Parts: sequence; C-alpha cells; structure tokens
Amino acid sequence: METSNTISADECSFSIRIDAFHDGELSATEQSAVRQHLNTCPACAAQLSQLQQMSRFFGENSDIRLSQIAMARLNNRLKSETSRGVIRLAWAMNAIAAAILVAGTVWLQHLQAEDSARTTSVAVASVTAPPWTGIAAANPDLPGKDAATPAAEFYLADATQKSADLP
Repeated sequence: METSNTISADECSFSIRIDAFHDGELSATEQSAVRQHLNTCPACAAQLSQLQQMSRFFGENSDIRLSQIAMARLNNRLKSETSRGVIRLAWAMNAIAAAILVAGTVWLQHLQAEDSARTTSVAVASVTAPPWTGIAAANPDLPGKDAATPAAEFYLADATQKSADLP
C-alpha cells in the first residue's frame, strides 16, 4: 500500500490566500510568495486552476438572458417557496400560541381550585356570629327588640345602655 506525501488544499497554510491571490487582493510581496508556493504545491495550484475556470465560465456566459416565460416560471416558483415558508411559520406560531393557551388555562384552573379550597376552609373556620346579634337576647327589656336590622339593634342597645347610666 502506497502512502501519498501530497497535502490537500485544506491542510495547506497558503490555501486561505489563494482566493485573495486570484482576486488580486494581495500586496506585491505576498503575491510573489504565493507564486513561489504554487510551483511547489499541486493542491494549491489545482485550487487556483478551479477558480480560474469558474471565472472564465461566468465571464463567458454573463450575457445569457432568460425568456419571459422562464422569468415568469422562476418568479412563480420563488413566490410559492416563499409563501410555503411563511405558511409553515404561521402554523408553527399558531401551534405555540395554542400550547400557551392550554397551559395557561390548566394553570388558572389549578389556581382557582386551590383558592376555592382555601376560601372554603377559611369560611368554615370563621362562621361566628357578629358581635351585635347577642345584644338583644342579653337584654330582653330593650324597647326596640323588634328592630329590622342588626345595625338598628346595635344602636338601640347602645341608646338603652346610655339611658341606664344616667341618674
């Protein structure tokens, strides 16, 4: 089995400068260094050759124009692909919104159940009579014993208390 001592263009340190060399973006000293390297590195020379072939191909075929029918087909295809992506995005956003609504509803129902359980236990614990309900029963000879409201009973009881304190 033979082993090859050649280095690929990806492994060569000069491979990143080949594009700049092809485009004429290097200084004179860097260009001469790349030229010398191209004489010794077949991988970089092949990479430069590919770039030159591609440049020639696009340079020769730059005047190709599409017919109106081909342009219309291309335009329709572009619109359909774009709208398909937008529709996919809309479906995804709707699914996310629905999931948030379902999760929020479940969470709010859970909170409401906890709150009603807490309110029921508080309501059961605080079922005591208000302070004014026992006043009339404690003083049977109050003049306004048949008062219409608990507040009236309270004020009437307070008035009789004050009249009893007077000499």
